This record gives sequence, C-alpha cells and structure tokens, in this order.
Amino acid sequence: MKKSKSFWFAILFVCGVLIGGALASEKVHCSELRLGRITSASRDEFGSENDSIAKAIYCGHGFSDPFGLRTGPTAWMPPGMPYLLAGMYVVADGNRQLVCTAFFWLQWSLVLLIGLSAVVYGFQYGGAITMAMIFSIGCVSLYLPLFFQTHAHSLEMMAVVAAFLSLRLLRTPTLSNVLCSGMVGGMIAWIYPAAALAWGAIAVYELRKFPLLAINALLMATLLICPWLSRNYVQFGKLYPVKSNSSYELWQALQVTNAGLLTTEIFAMHPLNPSSTEHLRYRDLGETAYLADKGDQAIALLRESPLKWLRQVVHRIHAAYLWQQPWFEADGFSERMLLLQRLWKLAVTLSIVVLMIRRSAKREDAMLAAMLILVITVPYVLVSYYERYSWPLFPMQVLVVFLAVQSVTNGKRLLRFPGGQSKTRSGSASA
Repeated sequence: MKKSKSFWFAILFVCGVLIGGALASEKVHCSELRLGRITSASRDEFGSENDSIAKAIYCGHGFSDPFGLRTGPTAWMPPGMPYLLAGMYVVADGNRQLVCTAFFWLQWSLVLLIGLSAVVYGFQYGGAITMAMIFSIGCVSLYLPLFFQTHAHSLEMMAVVAAFLSLRLLRTPTLSNVLCSGMVGGMIAWIYPAAALAWGAIAVYELRKFPLLAINALLMATLLICPWLSRNYVQFGKLYPVKSNSSYELWQALQVTNAGLLTTEIFAMHPLNPSSTEHLRYRDLGETAYLADKGDQAIALLRESPLKWLRQVVHRIHAAYLWQQPWFEADGFSERMLLLQRLWKLAVTLSIVVLMIRRSAKREDAMLAAMLILVITVPYVLVSYYERYSWPLFPMQVLVVFLAVQSVTNGKRLLRFPGGQSKTRSGSASA
C-alpha cells in the first residue's frame, strides 16, 4: 500500500512528541528541577522489589531478597523484569547509573514502537493522523509514567500487545495458530500474570466452539510456565502460579485501607520499607510463613466483614474504570496531571461503551481490546488496586479510543493533510 503524506506526517508527529517527552525527562533527570513529586531520582526506581531481586541475581544469590535483606528465595514478583535487569547489571558490570539510563531508553523505545505500530494500524483503516493525535493525547495524559517513572509497565505494555496479537490468531482456529497463541500466553505470564490470566479467559471464550483446541492452547501456555512452577514448588513446597504475594495484597486492602485503594501512606507500611513492622515480620518469618500468615488473616477478615470487601470492590471499580484516585499527596503539577489522566480514563470508558452499542468496521478488534482492558483489571478490582496497574493498558486504550472515533464518524477523515490522499484497502482516503 502506497504511503501518503498524511502517513509520514503522522509518523513524524508521533516521533516529535516522544522526543520532546524524552528531552524534558532528561532535563529534569540531569538537574535539580522538580515537577511536583517527580525529581531527578524518579527515573531510577524500577519498582523496588524488581531492583532488589535483580541485584541478588547479579551477586550470585539467585532469585531472592525482594526487600534488600538476605531473606532467601522469593516468588514475590514475576521473573521477567528482575532477570532483564540482572542481565543489564551484568553487561554494565554493576554500574547502576548505566543500567538506569539504558532501561529508560529501552522503555522509551518500546513506547515509540507502540506509537509507530498504532500509526500503521490507523493508516490501514483510514486514520493515520487521527491515530497519531489520539496516541499523542494519551502520551500527554500519561506523561509521568511514560517519561519519568521506570517500572515494569513498559514490558507489561508489550505483553498486552502480544496478548492482543496472539488472540487475533484464534480467529482462524488452526492447530498451528492455537499452539502459537498458547506459546505467547505462556511467555506473557513471566512478565505480566494478570495479562496471562486475561489471555487464558479470552482464549477459552474465542475457542468455545472448539474445546479440544482450547485445551491445546492452555496446555501449551502451561508448558511454558512449568519451569517456574517447578522452581516455586521446590523452593516453597507450593505451586505458586507465577508470583506469591496475592494473599498479602488482599490482607493489605482489607486490614490497612478503608476504600481498598493503595496510597503512599499504605506503601510506608509495606515490607519494602526497612522501618516498617511488616518488613521485620517478613525478615523474621521468611516468605512462605509470612504469606501463609497473611492469607489466614485475609480469610478471617473476609469472614468477619464481607460487606467491607464488597464496598472496596465498588470503590476499586470506580477508580479503575471511571475516576482515577490519587495514590500520592497531590501538589499543583501533580493535580494538573491527575486531571488529564482522569479525562483520559473517562474517554477510554466512554469509548468502550460506544463500541458496545455501535457497529464498527473493526468490531472484532474493538471488542478484543475492550475485553483485554476489562478482564486484565478484574484481579486488581477484586484484590487491591492503585493507578500503576492501569498503565500497561495504554496500547489498548489508544486502540479503543481510535476505533470509537472511527465508529462515530463512520470512518470519515477528521484531519486532513494537503495532498495526502491515499486509498486504503476499503477505498477510502487516508487521514
């Protein structure tokens, strides 16, 4: 398909937005500037547990020590991010600043790849510039997590995209497609267990008329996870699927919070805080006994007050799908960014509603993206939630907003580039 001026304008526009975001991040990172709660150190976090485990691997202690102390083997976090960081520490010969810089640019490159892929998708269906604008609005709304905070969410975004593409394969339910999708589903679990669970649920739904193929897909995914399942069973005597801390997360939401939403005050009580009581209890009991204790306490709290848990679920649904709640002490800059994120979230939810009630030229893609957004969030809604858990959904959010706009406008061009007319597959002009 011949690329028009509109296509290349959209590509350059996305690149310009991302380069501008990276330059602003570099300016803050290399100076004493402060953007609200964002400082020069904000890019060097990785998620504390991921970094601690990666350092333990690099030092030869294996997958262990999630909170900085020598506490032994762990399954607190999925293995993908810590092993990646450990490999980067090996290449950098332990130079943490070099690892921080390299990971930031890896994260930036993954966001760029997502943006360019989005423009190509938009061009195929008559809206390259529209897609570029929607992607850029999303980047501005999620400016802090995309450009200033390094965590697992960049890898999780790619896992969500991989889940989307692998589930599309199931529209042609051949054995090879099913096995390929199953392999992807298993690999996703190493990075983002919630996305792997969503992949499994949606795969079973997509293959509901072909039960044997559905079983094959799930078996292939399980085969890919078996090495980690076996490792966890040998180390802990339990078949932790990928990560072990769900009992702690549920206890934390029931015991420490009223609304069931995590905040910086609650994180101060987390085992990752060396001065917290939970840090000392984790150190003294060890991970297996500590999590067993938290699981017993969580079950007791559920039996004592099931209505509290139901109220928390309602609050988490509101925060996850409608109106984002801050998990930090807001200041002027952070409040403005929070407003943008809230408007973006409302746009995503409204887009899902629009796609459910209107027919779309790409209805199958629209429903698949919407299902991924909704289903991936379910475990967090049921157990524990704060805004970081929605960041990996960014690629699907961009897609549903784009497809909703296309549905409402019936695929007509909203934005034109002079001389940029090019025929798409459907014969309409690219925009």
